[in-house]
Amino acid sequence: MTVDLLLINPFLHPDLVVYPSGPGLVEGRLAPAYKQDIRAGGAAYTGKVAAQFGRSVSYLDWVGDDMFGNVTIAQLSAMGHETSGIHRYTGQHMVCVSVADSRSQGATMVATYPPDWQRSFAEISDGIQGAPSATDAYVYSWFWSFAHPDLQEAPTAELMAEIHRRHGRTVLDPNWKPDGPPPPHELAELRKSLPLVDVLLPNTRDASLLVGDHDPPEQVRRLLGLGPAAVVLTAGGTRAYWGEANDGRVYSIPTLQVDVIDTTGAGDAFGGALVGATRDLPSSVAIACATASLTTAALLGDGPLPNDSLRTQSAQLLAEMEEHR
Repeated sequence: MTVDLLLINPFLHPDLVVYPSGPGLVEGRLAPAYKQDIRAGGAAYTGKVAAQFGRSVSYLDWVGDDMFGNVTIAQLSAMGHETSGIHRYTGQHMVCVSVADSRSQGATMVATYPPDWQRSFAEISDGIQGAPSATDAYVYSWFWSFAHPDLQEAPTAELMAEIHRRHGRTVLDPNWKPDGPPPPHELAELRKSLPLVDVLLPNTRDASLLVGDHDPPEQVRRLLGLGPAAVVLTAGGTRAYWGEANDGRVYSIPTLQVDVIDTTGAGDAFGGALVGATRDLPSSVAIACATASLTTAALLGDGPLPNDSLRTQSAQLLAEMEEHR
């Protein structure tokens, strides 16, 4: 079996989104809510958006054998996604909650993990070898996937080599969120893996870990020097920068100007649109920028994409493309 998009170790979890009815969230206090929603979060939203662009989506991940795992798998199945590669940890649970105030422009994530929740190198390797081949293999978070304490001395670059060998295009989102730098061994393993990556999809913080603090165009140039075929860098919801190794030039386009309601899921939507829309990189970046912007304004909807509105808005962004020399 071949699928269009395989999301590997995508840190699947449910988001519990709470909209306070009072003055907002106060640390350490409960807030009354006028609405609550449990929805598949993390890379599940990446998969949802890619499916809206017509891609068939499958997953390789591990979830708890609990209510949260049930919700995640049920929602993905209801969207027509292939979930047989999502493994259950019997007797384990994971809680990962996003609390978003619709009256602000941010979200707070509260995550707890069982102390013995660790995926072994063998589990991940076996899962990669048993997964269906895919047109695009999307490693959603290198550091969430491969920087667990039990893996800090493992040859995790071998996992990326296996992914690259088995699938068509390899997309990697480093997605480093914890405070502090990654373990030195894993940072070295990531650098070793970059020549095997077709599209590297970092944000500016990820880029700083790999090549230091520079302006975004220079970060793209330095990242290309580490070996990926292409780099698409997101810069705080304002612009996206990209470059390709066979061209050497760096370009950028702005995001749409919208009334932001909630930024939760914007980066996930960007990734889903980037791999779901088209293989032409400038066009896919423009569509991804528009898709992410519409997500923050709660205007994307659940219908097939691209629709006429998204085509028009993406074309407008593409017309504002700049080259950075």
